[in-house]
Amino acid sequence: MTSVSRSENASSDEIGDPHILIAGPLSVDLRRYEVRLRGEEVRLTARELDLLVYLIRRAGSVASAEEISVAVWHGPTSTNTVTVHINRIRLKLGDDPQHGYMIRTVRGVGYRIAPSLC
Repeated sequence: MTSVSRSENASSDEIGDPHILIAGPLSVDLRRYEVRLRGEEVRLTARELDLLVYLIRRAGSVASAEEISVAVWHGPTSTNTVTVHINRIRLKLGDDPQHGYMIRTVRGVGYRIAPSLC
């Protein structure tokens, strides 16, 4: 497990901790199952957090809805499940003035974390 190195608000303790993933202003503590955006806690469900972690670990690579279903739900899901969860995460994280949507849609292909966060 490695942490993503780029951060705008990570503390020095977070940067070296392999249990904390950093993506721009986001930090995810895998032990506490906590997400922070610019230091403020963002409440995500366990599935939402798993989906976000999956995309962060892919470091900007596009993941199809099918790949996300297998990785997060451990098997195929309905076509709408991934989209609904992505939209819920986007609502909870909000728009970022520097990065726009933190989770980007690549039409006809899938989703990825914004390249500027990687």
